[in-house]
Amino acid sequence: EILRVTGVQTCALPICQIGGSASFIYVSMTATHDHESGLAKIREMARGVPYTGCTTCQGCMTGTRSERTNHKVCGVWVMHDPEGDFECYNFELSDDPLKAAEKAGKASYQNFTKRRDSNNPVTRGKPSFVWVHSAPGPEDLVLVGLAKVFGNELPLIGGSSADNDISGSWKQWSSHGGGKLTGAGCSISLCYVSAMVQGQLFTGYNATGKQGIATKCDGLRHILEIDNRPAITVYNEWTGGAYDEFLKDPEDSIILGPSSLFPLGQLCGEDQDGEPFLRSMHPHLIKKQTNSLTLFSDVKEGEQLVMMAGTKENLVNRIAGVATHIVRTSGFTLQEVRGALLVFCAGCMMYASDSMEVAAGKVSEALGGAPYIGVHTFGEQGQFPDGMNRHGNLMFSCLVISSRRRVIKLLKDRKSTRLNSVTR
Repeated sequence: EILRVTGVQTCALPICQIGGSASFIYVSMTATHDHESGLAKIREMARGVPYTGCTTCQGCMTGTRSERTNHKVCGVWVMHDPEGDFECYNFELSDDPLKAAEKAGKASYQNFTKRRDSNNPVTRGKPSFVWVHSAPGPEDLVLVGLAKVFGNELPLIGGSSADNDISGSWKQWSSHGGGKLTGAGCSISLCYVSAMVQGQLFTGYNATGKQGIATKCDGLRHILEIDNRPAITVYNEWTGGAYDEFLKDPEDSIILGPSSLFPLGQLCGEDQDGEPFLRSMHPHLIKKQTNSLTLFSDVKEGEQLVMMAGTKENLVNRIAGVATHIVRTSGFTLQEVRGALLVFCAGCMMYASDSMEVAAGKVSEALGGAPYIGVHTFGEQGQFPDGMNRHGNLMFSCLVISSRRRVIKLLKDRKSTRLNSVTR
């Protein structure tokens, strides 16, 4: 079923069932696909329609399903919005990702302003949101660069591209330049939609009472010391010795699996109910020579760290709670929800693997059955309750699209002659 309200429709059906009415396409494939051929088919079936996407780990979520058959899956989500407009753009991540993102943000915005319809109030000013897919690594800097162009109040939402085996075969793509793919780049989409949207970034973990200060770092994602002691020594103590066996091995140890149980976190503020909200960060590697720890998120010396913990049941329930919370805080009724884009961390997905069908069902219920697509990424980006855009790991980012108009049309008489338009 394709839902239509005030010109906005979203759908998780094959694109051939949408026909020529598509305005924007989101397509995600596992790294095991022939991406070039897949995207060529998209361009053939929906000529001239802007699209974006990235590789996803193992599969996708849609409706009540977690589809991971043979870990070779393609998911397509389509929006129809005749009054909206979309500008997709790809760029390579240079030695200075911040400047590269800022430059790309300016270029994409200039491209759009040159061609937009000046008579369409929906496309005035800045976009409703910017959808972002970066290669893993420089996401924090990419967000800072984009914020220099679009401001911190504009939702910058998305996830880091992923593969099935951490081999680095992830990719990002968009319709920009006839259809570009990048492996070490970033895709962004400036999305002007006629409907009101709401998005937020959440963690599925809770803070424990164990905390300390990052007193020495070697770069943005490498902690040498916590409270002036070797970082892995402190972290291992916090977990009750979960890494004792790893520490016996003289070689560096990848700990992505067990650290999914014990992420590190940063307190970022409180929400409107006075509850703390935290950014969770995924410990990646134990470096034996320095007894240090690397992460998949940026940390600076002097920042406070807290150990977090969670269960499969908590993760499964929390992802549905994310959608429910967004709907509640936005003021939308459930009947007004028309679709959603969801980013669900690959690490959380693998940790809760046998419960993912339950998670998908809970998300679908929380969205009132509205069509959504959920992808599994190696990093998540979105807005926290304080309005700041941040990057984190082992998190959920969700954008809910409503049927409520962003531009209120004022009508002059019974002939429906437009007198003015007001954007809210």
